[in-house]
Amino acid sequence: RIVSKEITPEVNIDSLSVEDELQIQVDDINVYSPTVIVTGEQSLVDSVAKAVIEPEFDGVLTETMRLNGKLYLYDSENTKIQTSELEYQADNYTVTIPVYRVKTLPLNVSVIPTQTFDSNSLKYTIFPQEITIAAPAGDASIENLERVDVGEINLTDVTARDLQGGIRLPISLPDGYKNLSGVGIAQVSFENIDSYGSLEFPVSTSHFTILNGDPAYDYSIVTNQIDVTAVGPSDIVKNLS
Repeated sequence: RIVSKEITPEVNIDSLSVEDELQIQVDDINVYSPTVIVTGEQSLVDSVAKAVIEPEFDGVLTETMRLNGKLYLYDSENTKIQTSELEYQADNYTVTIPVYRVKTLPLNVSVIPTQTFDSNSLKYTIFPQEITIAAPAGDASIENLERVDVGEINLTDVTARDLQGGIRLPISLPDGYKNLSGVGIAQVSFENIDSYGSLEFPVSTSHFTILNGDPAYDYSIVTNQIDVTAVGPSDIVKNLS
């Protein structure tokens, strides 16, 4: 009995070489013939476990390239099937081999200090500490990167809950870059949080001064008081009023 089976081919890149600091991104390999149809006696067709395209290139890859390749059939024991009794397209396959420049960089967060708080006293850690990223081989800008900035933490906006639970910041990369580590969120955790506390108390607006007002106008503060939440070392916060 003659039957046919449609198979999605794999691509074997073991024979390909890339320049130092470059890497083939296997997940992005593109096959221009996404399936192959194998026809023959049912017993032979059933013995085909996979179809593999082997690109043909003798040099060293320095950039993304389209390569020609041949297709081979393998059985379940990973043995190449060599028979003329199966019909399938063996030649004229084209694959795109994406080549990227790879670098592992530390994550960095910028802390915006306040005038009333010593930001150096607030210790924190970032998880993960570093990630591996990739840029197209032709994009040399990745060589100028020394870190990946994940954002800013304005100490004016930090709450007691932030100190206890930490702050999550998205990891963003330039267009065309890939995050090979697969981690999209950086967790900023604060150390010695037990020594910090918060206190909410009212402040009379009589203590306020209007700054940078236009001298052509007269100003007055209508609100009598506002509630202020202070976050900082407990031994200092508890004495605020």
